[in-house]
Amino acid sequence: HELTALRIAVDEALRAAPRHQGRIVGVAGTVTTLAAMAQKLQTYDPLRVHGLRLTSSDVVRLVDELAGKPLHERRQLPGLHPKRADVILAGAIILERILERAGHADCVVSDRGIRWGLAAELAAVAD
Repeated sequence: HELTALRIAVDEALRAAPRHQGRIVGVAGTVTTLAAMAQKLQTYDPLRVHGLRLTSSDVVRLVDELAGKPLHERRQLPGLHPKRADVILAGAIILERILERAGHADCVVSDRGIRWGLAAELAAVAD
């Protein structure tokens, strides 16, 4: 029930957003965590996370895995920091719905974050 309701709520929120054209780049904790989990990293490694193509099938698999485990078991999963175990499922569903709506089979994971992109954009404008 809760997962269906969350998917509906995310889909409703995305209806107001314009359709995305081009590559989807995922930044920040949820996407980098999902990338680490997809690789079952025992220790976070930005070199293995940055640039990874996280497929929609990876995301669906991770959603299923997370939804099937209680919180105390999620805290033990490779790649998932225990402090993110309570919110990662909701974030994974949001990414799942974004990829579905955009019709993309994957997203590129960036370990650099939004500030790096903003800095690169500002540097390009300055040139």
